[in-house]
Amino acid sequence: MLGISDSNYRFLTELAPAALGLLARWAAVVASVVALAGCATSLERGEFEEVYSIRPPLDEPVWQAVSHAALGKGPDWFVPLNLGIDALRMRLALIDSATRSIDAKYFIWTEDHTGSLLLERIIAAADRGVRVRLLIDDVELSESTSQWVAADAHPNVSVRIYNPFANRAGGAMARFIDNLNDLARVNHRMHNKALIADNTVAMIGGRNVADEYHGFGESANFRDFDLVVGGQVVPAISSTYDHFWNSGWAFPAALVEPDDAHDENALAVLRANLADRELILEPMLQKNNAEFHDWRDELVAKVAGAISGSATVLVDRPDIHDPEPAEQVSSKLKAAIDQVQDEIVVVTPYLVPPPGYMDSVWELESRDVEMIILTNSLNTNNHVSVHAGYSHHRGDLLEAGVDLHEYRLDAEARQKYEAEGYRADSFTVHAKVLVMDRRQVFVGTFNMDPRSMFINTELGLLIDSPELAKVIRDYVLVDFQPDNSWKVIRHEDGSLRWVDSEQSLDREPSVSTWRRFQAWLLGLFPIENQL
Repeated sequence: MLGISDSNYRFLTELAPAALGLLARWAAVVASVVALAGCATSLERGEFEEVYSIRPPLDEPVWQAVSHAALGKGPDWFVPLNLGIDALRMRLALIDSATRSIDAKYFIWTEDHTGSLLLERIIAAADRGVRVRLLIDDVELSESTSQWVAADAHPNVSVRIYNPFANRAGGAMARFIDNLNDLARVNHRMHNKALIADNTVAMIGGRNVADEYHGFGESANFRDFDLVVGGQVVPAISSTYDHFWNSGWAFPAALVEPDDAHDENALAVLRANLADRELILEPMLQKNNAEFHDWRDELVAKVAGAISGSATVLVDRPDIHDPEPAEQVSSKLKAAIDQVQDEIVVVTPYLVPPPGYMDSVWELESRDVEMIILTNSLNTNNHVSVHAGYSHHRGDLLEAGVDLHEYRLDAEARQKYEAEGYRADSFTVHAKVLVMDRRQVFVGTFNMDPRSMFINTELGLLIDSPELAKVIRDYVLVDFQPDNSWKVIRHEDGSLRWVDSEQSLDREPSVSTWRRFQAWLLGLFPIENQL
């Protein structure tokens, strides 16, 4: 074969045609952009009356019971939700228990079984007279938002879409082109996740509303983390919700999709569709006592066992006149990290540290602070482009003394995070957790990458609580064990190795040569500031 090695021959015969095909598709996209440049238009939002959170209804029996259970805890209390099924049950508990208001905002809310179940229960709450506000980012909504327009037709439900695409009818390709034509606006996304019941109890964390975030995904599942929160911090969380809801980024769903039906008939059809889609989860609901019922006793038990602490809300402002947020979460987290004295444990799905954060890592190393990081491996990262960006920094992180771990696709702990009977082909760490000096904790939506730092809006809680820090640290350190993650080290010859308790690999684990090649190819492009 003219001296061509077996590996090179395999590249020429198998990988090169695929790479050429990929490049050809990219070229087609570029050509389309050139042809359609300037075609993107902006939606006109108009002016709407500002709406704010409702005063907590503390005279309601359910919240009186919760308040009594919380006596002696404070100023805030927290219930960690390490497993997807627990997070789903507590979302249902808050929705079913609400008496006056439900405020929810999410980056992703899909029309799958979990998304349908939660929306069905939210509409049932609206039928009881509960005022509902739903704010959803447009980035992963389907071509039509008919479900949300129909829900908005309920007299007690208001749905708004955050930063909607103007070009909607052409599918994913049209949206991609619209993104390139109007990058400064469309590239800014609301990555927040929060659910607030009666301005009294809230949920914050990394989970979106979809099957895979709760362990019920058939093709993919996620290891994620949330907190149930009560106390003085909840009105502050509600205040951040109001800021987003009343910002110029939030468009009424019916305005975004004026051709979709927005009447009682559309709402009736939606109710029927939700009931059909939710049926598959009926066995799970029955087994886990998650059907509609009075959750008071369970909420009281959860609060009685809750952990005390003091929380500060970290949130990026959605300023309409500045498409790129002012980096409030990033700067405040960096300030907290710079104060660490002994140890910091980090769990982040996406790890692409810009120079400022690497400076902090080196400064921590100079003070002998132990820094332990878990992120996704090539096998578990659901965004190969992000892994490509991360791989450029892996050597620098090791040189700075980071104890670096990458999650394994064959992790034994997966069985805890996936619902019984579900074993997806893809599995990804999606939790965003920092534990600093075993006393301070951050839980929220923030990833250690430029997109979270400089482009999207993020939300989280910075909590002072040694007890909560210990509980969460114990939860996440399970994922660092050799049966669940590879420890990345630098070998004495300078090469990187992936090791567990029994083996040492001189190439990063990958389910396929093609996936490894994709990571290499994407690593050639200067896109790190968008990851």
